[in-house]
Amino acid sequence: MNQTFIIFDTETTGLDVRSGDKIIEIAALKVHDGKEVEGGRFEMFVNPERDIPFEAQQVNNITLDMVKDAPKIQEVLPEFLAFVGDFPLVAHNAEFDVGFLEEEMFMQNPFARLPTVLCTKKLSRALAPKEKFHNLDTLSYRYNISLPTDRHRAMADVELLALVFEKMLEAGNITTFADLCAKAQIR
Repeated sequence: MNQTFIIFDTETTGLDVRSGDKIIEIAALKVHDGKEVEGGRFEMFVNPERDIPFEAQQVNNITLDMVKDAPKIQEVLPEFLAFVGDFPLVAHNAEFDVGFLEEEMFMQNPFARLPTVLCTKKLSRALAPKEKFHNLDTLSYRYNISLPTDRHRAMADVELLALVFEKMLEAGNITTFADLCAKAQIR
């Protein structure tokens, strides 16, 4: 498919943006035809201005010491959105990541909008409706892709998702952006 995508992931202090959980890391790759575009890497820690619960640290291995001197989301988000531009975003379980991004975007500019957002979990359900599990680990096994050792850090997850996404497009014989949107678009 002759299309550029921004594959991205966030790591957060918890699972619920409505209860005050915050982004602590954002990573993204700009890919075209399955290959990383030169200069197409974005990776930043974010100071959440709050504690990071032990449970979150156990998942993403990010401590408060790692982010305490990082820029705040008010600085990081405009840089991320400039990196994204108008290219479609791709994330696994995209509703989660997009929920955090949109919450922060609304605080900075209530009229800001993300470009097209595609969800690989939704795509997996469309391609394999009889399969019970559609998490990223399961998809990596399904497509014979090794898991990174630093799984659940944003860039490691993005790199894994980029490989999985390319395999999904091949397996689903998805050759047009319209076909992809029909199967995976959430925004």
